[in-house]
Amino acid sequence: MTFVATAQDLRAEQRTLDILALVRVAFAEKGFDGASMQDLARAAGMSVGNFYRYFPSKAAIVEQLIAHDLAEMEGHFAEIMTSPFPLLTLKQQVALQIQLHQECVDGQIWAEITAAALRKPEIAQAAERVQHHPDILVRWNKVSLTLSTHDASGITEKDFAFAVDADRMAAAHLPPPEAPAAEQAPQV
Repeated sequence: MTFVATAQDLRAEQRTLDILALVRVAFAEKGFDGASMQDLARAAGMSVGNFYRYFPSKAAIVEQLIAHDLAEMEGHFAEIMTSPFPLLTLKQQVALQIQLHQECVDGQIWAEITAAALRKPEIAQAAERVQHHPDILVRWNKVSLTLSTHDASGITEKDFAFAVDADRMAAAHLPPPEAPAAEQAPQV
């Protein structure tokens, strides 16, 4: 069975994304634990009752934030993998993500959500349902990607296959190594 999104479905999804963007701002301002559902509804410009129709709990918000972020990452990786110049596209994506992360407060929000997941089982369960265990570390001059299959509690053949593909793709697009410069005799 094929699902075809209607205009109404697309508007509802866009409204949810708009609400999530406003919720992120409220979390950034008040902190994850400090922002009540009433604060979040107010930030979204909604009545509390209407807000609960979209998100019955903070755990539901976390689940949607994770799903949105994962879908966004999947889109970035798909763009890289289908690019005729994947290494260049990867470098461009990394530069863009570094710039975006310097301009936003998502790191602070996710740190608070991670801490909340340690104290509140419903938050941890929401993260677990969508298999969210971010293992991408962006530093000033490098990106570290740790591969593991979280639902298998470790490394599987899928992780090794991905690593081999990533290495092969990178090697195919790296510039050839530069030959050492010939030594010149000192001029007298």
